[in-house]
Amino acid sequence: MARDGLHVKVEGGKRLTSTLHDAADDLDELPHVEAAAIVANAAMAGAPRRSGRLAGSGRSQKTREGAAVSFGSPSVPYARPIHYGWPARHISPQPFLTTAAERTRPIWLLRYRVAVNRILAKVKGA
Repeated sequence: MARDGLHVKVEGGKRLTSTLHDAADDLDELPHVEAAAIVANAAMAGAPRRSGRLAGSGRSQKTREGAAVSFGSPSVPYARPIHYGWPARHISPQPFLTTAAERTRPIWLLRYRVAVNRILAKVKGA
């Protein structure tokens, strides 16, 4: 096959590659911990209350993959059955954590958008 009519010259390829690598490194700046804290605080406020121990067991923490929100502990083993329900024990689900994540979604999603846009603004070509 003849290659006689099309020539492409890429300008700024090295800079683009370099800034894309920098952007990948900057992904560590995504607000995972902040988003988890927003959800955790809303879930603690919306958790079912009898003694307050369930609400008090909520926490957000950094993980290898980002961040997580959890409820329960050895002294509060009922967090999962309260949230997801337990039909055999006639416990209806009360998905306070899921509800909190959905309700606060506009807040933490905006934080992610700002962070991603800040990272992408650093990507340059020619």
